[in-house]
Amino acid sequence: DLGVEIPAETVTNVQKEIVRMCNIAGKPCIVATQMLESMQKNPRPTRAEVSDVTNAVHDGADCVMLSGESAKGKYPVESVKMMRAIIGEAEKWGQELSARARPEVPAGGASPHDGVAAAAVSTADALGADAIVVLTRTGTTARTVARFRPAVPIVAFLEDRKVGRQLIIHRGVHPVVWTGSRETMSREATYLEALEHARQLHFCGPGSRVVVLSSEPSEGSDVESNVTMRVVTLE
Repeated sequence: DLGVEIPAETVTNVQKEIVRMCNIAGKPCIVATQMLESMQKNPRPTRAEVSDVTNAVHDGADCVMLSGESAKGKYPVESVKMMRAIIGEAEKWGQELSARARPEVPAGGASPHDGVAAAAVSTADALGADAIVVLTRTGTTARTVARFRPAVPIVAFLEDRKVGRQLIIHRGVHPVVWTGSRETMSREATYLEALEHARQLHFCGPGSRVVVLSSEPSEGSDVESNVTMRVVTLE
């Protein structure tokens, strides 16, 4: 819709600027409208449309969206499959671009969440970890880790289905809703179950290194201020 408000030739630059600002602020960013417009009537997209989706992924968008293509087009299933295929190829080529989208952590001015999340992503890069597992109640820690654009999946293990649905739009986050009873599960048992879910999702296996973040709200508060990190090698 930017094309209605500003000259068409400026849309691409403005889109990149907006996506970059969202990445810095840690806000999820969705790029939408006419991404595979021709697939409303044709079974294949144009090369320009493929480039549009690819560039949105490389820019650092959290989501790309279909609208008319899947809502009223002749090829809704093919449109979704094509979008997924384009995203997959863009992410294969653009792994090294993740680092460019990461915001800088201000020295001395970062919040505890920013510091630990940045450290987790840096540790995952340095050790060649296969995944980052986050145990969270409010989703804050998982969102903060996603802000720093790790090159590996983030498995967010949480209790609230609503929070899990909200986390889906954050790039690289795979929410897993735990249905057990908090009273019957110790923190250590929950942590082990989270690792098992990551294994079942095929994000890691025997010999894999996994960075695990565990967060708990402060007493009398919903803010997750107590965050610990550990590195685990799976057997």
